[in-house]
Amino acid sequence: MNATKKSIDDVILLANDAHGVYMTKVFLDRFKDSDNFILHESFNEDIETVLNSDPYETEWYFNDVDNILNNVKLNIDGCEYFTMFAEGGLWAIPEDVEQEELDEWLGC
Repeated sequence: MNATKKSIDDVILLANDAHGVYMTKVFLDRFKDSDNFILHESFNEDIETVLNSDPYETEWYFNDVDNILNNVKLNIDGCEYFTMFAEGGLWAIPEDVEQEELDEWLGC
């Protein structure tokens, strides 16, 4: 259990949308070797595909992106974060954010 409950104010922009289809690559370049990055080693091939391939020339690139982002966690200050695309880019969202708070932030 987290010592301090995180709120929607604790979201972290991992890569802004100016990077377009390369947002996940930017995120991986910055975080994959970090102690905060949590992803089972079975996804290493997906990571290599995203880092070393052109999304416009690799048939399974976006499937690999989905595999990574649906399974990666970040541990920051003792709190686990999940990743999601939203307005502005690729974000890390604290896992203990209430769904209602997240929906409001997303504009749902």
